[in-house]
Amino acid sequence: MDIHEAEETFHILRFSVGDLENMEEAEAAFLSLTTFLVGEINTFARMYLCSAHDFEGDYLVDWAAISQRAVLMRVWSAKLYEFFDLLKSEDKPGKDRPSWLKSCIARGNDEALQLRQGRGWEIVSALRNDVTYHLKEKPARKNLKHITPGVDLNFYVTERNSNSIFMLGEEVMFNGRLNRHSNRDVTLEERSNSLREWSEWNSQATKLAVKFQWELVKKLVLPLQAPLPLATKVVTMGAEKIGDATAVKVPLFDRC
Repeated sequence: MDIHEAEETFHILRFSVGDLENMEEAEAAFLSLTTFLVGEINTFARMYLCSAHDFEGDYLVDWAAISQRAVLMRVWSAKLYEFFDLLKSEDKPGKDRPSWLKSCIARGNDEALQLRQGRGWEIVSALRNDVTYHLKEKPARKNLKHITPGVDLNFYVTERNSNSIFMLGEEVMFNGRLNRHSNRDVTLEERSNSLREWSEWNSQATKLAVKFQWELVKKLVLPLQAPLPLATKVVTMGAEKIGDATAVKVPLFDRC
């Protein structure tokens, strides 16, 4: 293999439209829905892990690194929130679905309830409702009262719009919301601790989402496989498409 190429090996669980049609509608719908969600969760988790830039010591560059990682974290969290909300809304009596699926959803929701108790869930919920999704004027007005005194709200504009930095939006909508959640201006140490708890919560919640999806795959997809070793597909691609999160980084600025 060329030094400019890389490989990934896929193990194939064969599945067809016919297999989907042979399932009960509730099974097919939940398998499709959770597979979609976990695919999105994995994508944003991977992008987040590949966005941990070392600090340069320059204020603007370091701020851009922090801001970009916060954007990815917020979207990743919002997808996890949707997964938790799905379990909660569907774990109710009277739903028309097989008993095994009802039990699977109930177990998943019980585990999710444990993760809804901590500080991480509080942050995720607050940001999802006011910052990541459902943007409205009223929360922005509330945040205005919780801006850190003396903070930089400048607009740093470049010829390439994608490289411009807008301090105002992030400080009012994100940091202002975090301050409002704490009902006061938080110290740098407190902010750092909150971000760490938030990140740890995302990691735990991602594991739960993957575990839940795999329970459905084991029940609905694995029994369809022939009693032979799974087929594999080795894919060769440009080396830049596969990387270690400690070495490959999502760029902060573009040259396009």
